[in-house]
Amino acid sequence: MKKIFILVGIIVFLITSCAPSRVPNITREPDIRMHIRVPSKGNVWFFDRGKLIPMEYTAGYVERDLMKQALKLDMVKILRISMQGDRALLKIRNKKPTFYTRFNPTEIEVARFIVQGDKKQRYIEVVSKIGSTMGYIEPEEDSIGFNYAKTSGEIFRITLKESLRVGEYGIVVFGGAAGYSVYDFAITE
Repeated sequence: MKKIFILVGIIVFLITSCAPSRVPNITREPDIRMHIRVPSKGNVWFFDRGKLIPMEYTAGYVERDLMKQALKLDMVKILRISMQGDRALLKIRNKKPTFYTRFNPTEIEVARFIVQGDKKQRYIEVVSKIGSTMGYIEPEEDSIGFNYAKTSGEIFRITLKESLRVGEYGIVVFGGAAGYSVYDFAITE
């Protein structure tokens, strides 16, 4: 019986001590007062010309990339979060947009999506510990750093640290029943 407890302890240690260990590129700023009306519906908004434009949750599906997972040789899972369609409906011209959200910023990432035009889909890859829905975007250059500040109430302002190139992006929310939620947008000319 003692051997079983030791074996279980070793397994738990391996699972909890292995990747992911990369720290997201996010910075908390001082709290701010908000002078705009927050809609009662929705969880993520794009700030445009003094108004909050609601962003829709994008249905996607999760696939495991077993080949990459085998090559990693870690106690991690590599997931591909895919969305149908090769373009987001929300088009943004501002290369450094501002967003507001009800979600805790430490549980989200802003990511650049890879577009597979031949399959009419977009995807990102997420690495997380086995048994966890928290993780990080891989490769690292597809993860977009941001600053956040708490506004009045439980709303957070998200400002990007860098200007975005033309392409497909999304705010990825970790956790919840589905594991991941995506609020997608496209940066256009």
